[in-house]
Amino acid sequence: MLASCYRNSLALAADNGLRSIAFPAISTGAFGYPPEQAAPVVSETIESVLIAGTLVEQVRLAVTGSGPHWSFAFSAFASFRTGMSGRLFV
Repeated sequence: MLASCYRNSLALAADNGLRSIAFPAISTGAFGYPPEQAAPVVSETIESVLIAGTLVEQVRLAVTGSGPHWSFAFSAFASFRTGMSGRLFV
């Protein structure tokens, strides 16, 4: 379900002609999805959409502060393929 959220959001962004999009750490707050489990799901989903081809050129993971949400963003960024650098930002 988490992957679907990101995939559908990226599709909507492309359908509306957006070239960039920013995401918070979806579901890791009040819904309690563990950030360390969310990070690989997020990075793999974003990467698969970008590789498949989309109008979206840049994806940003927007987090504030420190702790689990910063760890989420760093983990997602770190697991992103080197060849895709320049398209995912934290």
